[in-house]
Amino acid sequence: MSAEALQHAIVVAYAVISALRLVFYVPQIAAVVKDAHGAQAISLPTWYFWCLSHVFTGLYALTISSDLLMAGITWANAIGCLSIATLTQLRRRQGRRGNATGAVPSNSVKAGRGAGARPAAADVGKLVNRRAALRVRAAPAHVHRRRPYGAMQVVESV
Repeated sequence: MSAEALQHAIVVAYAVISALRLVFYVPQIAAVVKDAHGAQAISLPTWYFWCLSHVFTGLYALTISSDLLMAGITWANAIGCLSIATLTQLRRRQGRRGNATGAVPSNSVKAGRGAGARPAAADVGKLVNRRAALRVRAAPAHVHRRRPYGAMQVVESV
């Protein structure tokens, strides 16, 4: 394979992989939107840094390499990173404002329902303010509750 053919293959592979990367932002965005706990597993500094990195890579591609296609794909990736970081921040703000999404925080789940379960219709009226939403109800000692990462906790009766 000649040097020119190798260079062309690398350029094509870069363009295809970078364009496909745009598709792979969708599952991460969906995970942030669905997460009822403020998307705490998402690292905001990482996503913002990746966004900044893509912006400057695009500037490099445009000014130094004079490659408009590479710059465009890189800036589209910057938009994907910025979308994930911005959605994550919005979800966290919603969680701090009393959980505007309607999801129940894991520490307010009634015994026996599992983490993240929605309250029964009769319980919805009890979740009026932030304090009520964060109250942990007492349960008999034999009832176990799931913690967010699967660890078991025995709750003693009051």
